[in-house]
Amino acid sequence: MLIRQTLRYAPAQFLGPLAQFLSFVVWTHMLQPDTYGEILFLIATQELGVLLGVSWWTTYTVRYLPSMRDTAAYQPCENAVLLAAALAQGPVALAALFWIGRTSDLGLVAATVAYFASRTTLNHVAERGRAVGDIAAYTAAQTVGPILGLALGLALTKVLPPSTAVMSGFAAVQLALLPPLVVRLRLLVRPWVRFDRGHLRSALAYGGPLLLAGGFSWVSQIGIRFIVEHQDGATALGLLSVGWNLGQRLIAVLAMLLSAAAFPLAVRSVEERGLRAGLDQLSLNGTLLVGLLAPATLGTMAVVDSLTGVLVGADFRDVTLVVLPVAACVAALRNLRLHFVDQVYLLIERTNFVLGLHVFEACATVALCIVGLQMGGLRGACLGCLSASLVTLAASLAVARVRHRLPLAAGALARIAVANAAMVFAVRAWAFPATPLGLGLQVGTGALAYAAALLLLFGDRIIPLWAARRAAASARTGRGRPDGEPPGPRREEPRGPASPDLNGSVVSSARPAVRALPSRAPTRGLGSRHV
Repeated sequence: MLIRQTLRYAPAQFLGPLAQFLSFVVWTHMLQPDTYGEILFLIATQELGVLLGVSWWTTYTVRYLPSMRDTAAYQPCENAVLLAAALAQGPVALAALFWIGRTSDLGLVAATVAYFASRTTLNHVAERGRAVGDIAAYTAAQTVGPILGLALGLALTKVLPPSTAVMSGFAAVQLALLPPLVVRLRLLVRPWVRFDRGHLRSALAYGGPLLLAGGFSWVSQIGIRFIVEHQDGATALGLLSVGWNLGQRLIAVLAMLLSAAAFPLAVRSVEERGLRAGLDQLSLNGTLLVGLLAPATLGTMAVVDSLTGVLVGADFRDVTLVVLPVAACVAALRNLRLHFVDQVYLLIERTNFVLGLHVFEACATVALCIVGLQMGGLRGACLGCLSASLVTLAASLAVARVRHRLPLAAGALARIAVANAAMVFAVRAWAFPATPLGLGLQVGTGALAYAAALLLLFGDRIIPLWAARRAAASARTGRGRPDGEPPGPRREEPRGPASPDLNGSVVSSARPAVRALPSRAPTRGLGSRHV
């Protein structure tokens, strides 16, 4: 089910971020470092606006709307929350423009305010679609804006200043996309606006700590840009932003590719079979997440010379060579914690502990980033962020393992490590030309080596699972009947021989669904709200 759901969400999790990735690359060939830094600063500040304005309500919606029986009071309250969040983006946008000294440019002010407000609303609409299982709406909300917004922004650079053109392109597409999505998701089926105390109290109780946690998480991820801009100016920020954004976005795309479908499955497991089943599902999610993030991170480090030489503009290359590998490592550690380990505390509704982790990481990031910048320049600042993320992940994992008995598939993780070593060796063993074709061959060689190593290492687990699913599918469709057997329901046969799963446990080959990670003994005294 996880793989099927992941594939259904794949276009949304791939195409939109791919357009953002292309934006960061294309702009290095069109913009000066100071202008590039301004645009990325505004985009980063808009992410803070989303966190402060609507993330607490969005988190509540994703967690509880699917099981909500009566939505009569929810819909008007949602309308009120979205309206208030959109209006609040005006002051946030003005503050960002004031920070970089651009409040006198009225065209840029109008485009930035429109971009902030429309993006905040669209972000919630996308997650609303995911909460109710409307993958088409979720995909449209996640992909149309970045793709068409990039194209329109590039076209507008012929008649508008670069910063205004970029902001205007994204804002126009997002504003045009909202009405059809609102109609499709029936967000205005009850068009009045009214705050509901019950829903607000529940949303703030669950999402309030996550709101604060999101703010501190934003500091951990974006704070380095404020520090560099304050210390060294917009040009240094532009030079840093290329490598930092490429590394962060590349890893985040892969993490969200899986987590968009993974966490709802863990929630469903808790509701249907209890907390232990939810933790088992999280363990499977985490194993697959490591299988995605580890090769992406190590592969980025292995091909950074070719990647930078082929994609990045000449003015940005030297700094990107230094920043990109560290940024990828920081993103991998943070996403592994956010989309795997920290979800343990979301399942047991210990959001206050998540808040504590984010506060610790933010404080450590700011302190170590400042020290690193003073001692080692931009590379030192990035290494400071890396140290903070590593320590926070270790602390979160230790508590999840010791206190809440989060299972880990040690054998599967060891095999993934071996496969990654084979991939790095394959990429480094041959010399590839510094051309787009050479980069493609280098990436393809690494991907093939990693896939072949996984198939070799997990073959004794994957093949029986695949055969079991094929047998179950054949039984459901009525194929494979012996000669002479009449149509209709088949007589139930004894279970076939057991076959091992990814973790070495046994599962029946006659089952239509296979759990990939075994359940440990129940944790004594662990309830849905117990610590």
